[in-house]
Amino acid sequence: MTEKEEPAVIIEDGAARRGNLQGLINLMFIEDEQRQRLLDPHGFLKTFFLTYSGFTNQRFVFNTLTNSFIERDSLHTPTAQEEQCKIIHALQMWVSLVPTDFITDDPDLLQNLMKWRDCATSVMFSFHNRARLGGNTLLLLPMDTVKSICLWLRRTDELSISSEFYLDLKKFIGTTRHHPMWNFITSYISGKLCRIPAKNQSLELPAAYSFCTSAEPCSIPLLDIMTPTECAWHMACLSCDIFRRITPKELMCMNWSKPKKAETSPNIVAMISIFNTISNWMSGYIISKSELPQRVSALESAIDLAQTLWDIHDICSCMAVLSGLNNSSVFRLKRTWEKISKTAAKKLEDIRACTETRGNYHALRQRLHNISPPALPYIGLYLTDLTFIEEGGCGYHDGLINFYKQRQIAAVILELKVYQTQRFIPPPGICNPVNREHVHRVLLCKSPSREDEQYRTSLKLEPRPSQS
Repeated sequence: MTEKEEPAVIIEDGAARRGNLQGLINLMFIEDEQRQRLLDPHGFLKTFFLTYSGFTNQRFVFNTLTNSFIERDSLHTPTAQEEQCKIIHALQMWVSLVPTDFITDDPDLLQNLMKWRDCATSVMFSFHNRARLGGNTLLLLPMDTVKSICLWLRRTDELSISSEFYLDLKKFIGTTRHHPMWNFITSYISGKLCRIPAKNQSLELPAAYSFCTSAEPCSIPLLDIMTPTECAWHMACLSCDIFRRITPKELMCMNWSKPKKAETSPNIVAMISIFNTISNWMSGYIISKSELPQRVSALESAIDLAQTLWDIHDICSCMAVLSGLNNSSVFRLKRTWEKISKTAAKKLEDIRACTETRGNYHALRQRLHNISPPALPYIGLYLTDLTFIEEGGCGYHDGLINFYKQRQIAAVILELKVYQTQRFIPPPGICNPVNREHVHRVLLCKSPSREDEQYRTSLKLEPRPSQS
C-alpha cells in the first residue's frame, strides 16, 4: 500500500472481509461506522497480530500505531484520548500474543516499545485527571480496553504509579457491586485478581537445542537401557520444548516448505526432523534384533512406548512411533507380528483406530479437543490445515488483503497456541539424567534415511516365501 492510498475496509456479517493495510490498522482504534459494525473487535485484533507477517512487517505496524498515538496527543479531545486507549489495548494484545516479535525477531523494537510506554503512561495520567473531574470516558470504553489499561499501568512499576490512582479509578467507576467493573478494579488494587508475572517472565522461551548432523544415525537402543515409560517422558519433554518455540510467523505462507525454511521456520523444521528421527530410529531398533524372540520383545516395547506417549498426551511422538512401526521393513515381518501378545496387539489396534486418516483425522481431532495441556498435538495436522487454506484462497481480492483468509489461518494458530502454554513435567523418580542425554543424542541427530538398508536387513531376517 502506498502512502497516498485512502484507508479502505469491507465489513461483512460483523467481521472484516477485505481491506488495505491502513484501513485494517485504523479499524483497531478509530471509532467510525466501520468499527462499530465489528461484532468482535477483540477477535479482529487477535487475527491481525497473529497473521500480519503474511502481508506486512512488524516495524510498519508498530510505527503506524505509535505515530497515530502521538498525533492524537495534541488534540486534547475525548475522542482522541479514547482512540489512544484503544491503541494501548492493541499493543498490549500484540505483546501478549506474540512476545517473540519484540525480543527475538527485532530486539530494538522492544526498546522502542519501552520508550513509547513512558509517553503512553503520561496520557493515562491525563486520562486519570479527566476522570477525577467527573468525565465518563472510561465507562464508554469496552471492558477489554479498561482491563488492558489497568494491566499496562500495573506493570509499569518503575514509573512509581501511586495507589491513589487506582483508588480514584475505583471511585470513578463506582463502588456499587452491580457495576461490572467493580470487582475487577477492586481485585487489581488488592493484587488478588491473578498472579502478576515477574518482569519479562511472559517473554521467556524454552531453551533452544542444538542438532548435530551425521552420516550415520545414532543407534542407541533406548528401550534396552530404560523403560518405555521413562523413554516416553524424555521424548515428550524435548519435543514439547521445541514445539513451544514455534511462532505465528513460522506458520504463515507455508514458510516451512520453502527453500529458506531453516531460517523462516526453524522450530517447525526441528519438529519435523525429530518426528522423522523417531520414526527411523524405531524401525531401525526393531530390525536390529536378529533373533525372533528379541524382535518380538522389541516390538512389544515399542507398542508400550506408543501407549505411554498416547496416555501422557504426546500425540506427535506417538504418531512418529506408529510411523516407524508402519515402515515397510517392520510391517512386513509377519512372523514377528504373529508372536506379540494379545494385550500388545489390542493396545496398538486402539491407538491406530484413534489416529487413522479417515474423515481428515476426525477421531484424532476429537481426542485433541477433549484433552487439556500439557499436551503435544500432531504438528502435521495443523500444517495440512494451513496448506489447505493457503492453496485454497487468494491473499488479495481486488487489491485488498483477504482478511477472511487471515481469520481462517488465525483460527488454526490459536488452536495450536493452546498447547504451547504448558510444558511436560515428569513424575518424580521416573527420569534419569543420564538416560535423558541418551534420548537427546538420538533425537537431535540428523542423518540420512536408511530405508533401503533397513529393508534389505528385513529381507534377511524374514525372507519372502519361495515362489512355487
